Amino acid sequence: KLAVKAVGNQFWFYYDDQEMPGCPYTDNTFASGWIGAYIWDFVLSPIYLYIDDIVVTDAITDIKPTDSPLISDFALQQNYPNPFNPTTNIAFDLPVSATVQMNIYNSLGQKVRSLVNAFFPAGHHQVQWNALDDAGRSVPAGIYYYQLRTNAFQATHKMMLLK
Repeated sequence: KLAVKAVGNQFWFYYDDQEMPGCPYTDNTFASGWIGAYIWDFVLSPIYLYIDDIVVTDAITDIKPTDSPLISDFALQQNYPNPFNPTTNIAFDLPVSATVQMNIYNSLGQKVRSLVNAFFPAGHHQVQWNALDDAGRSVPAGIYYYQLRTNAFQATHKMMLLK
């Protein structure tokens, strides 16, 4: 458990409710009209404490809540439009950052397109498929499956391409 207590320009750092050596740390670098923020980190055995000053030079504004709710679960949405011709959108939600793989398979289970293989931050995302295979050729009309994989989640949905 890590904790920081600040009073004026003095800071106390605690690890498992034990005050860390060198406390209180006194910051004498405050300049009138500037606000300091601190990033710190330490490594046990022995304990090292690193403190860095970050100066905010723009006007301070209130933090406003976002209009969209926080994402708490992995989800793969149904593509839209479905049926489609020639493009469709596929949306997915990540509650945490993750490497995402999304592949498109034909009705025989053969992979026709590796659509995504990249790292995504937590949040709501959308990709588009243009009915082309990995070689850039147009695929025939029919039923296709799209599969999303992360290290903690896997889901597959069906879609229909009309021509």
